[in-house]
Amino acid sequence: ANARASKRGDKAGVAGDGSSGLRSFVSPGGYQVLVGRNNKQNDVLSHAVAQPEDLWFHIRGRPGSHVALRVGSKPGSPNTRPGIGDEDV
Repeated sequence: ANARASKRGDKAGVAGDGSSGLRSFVSPGGYQVLVGRNNKQNDVLSHAVAQPEDLWFHIRGRPGSHVALRVGSKPGSPNTRPGIGDEDV
């Protein structure tokens, strides 16, 4: 994922959804990108935090290999995939 670090901090997560400790970024298009740092966080991200409309990626050979691009996370955007550009993934 080609995302830049959020000023809100890498550990910000989303309050109340169990994502504490996940790395959090904002894509160039304004979408939230969450990354697990270890196997436990990967499981939380994949099974508890990510929603069906989110895009999921697996980074081969790296710790924290689970990545979710939160489709409904861009302010003012519907929970649909149109509008996600190549720069976001």
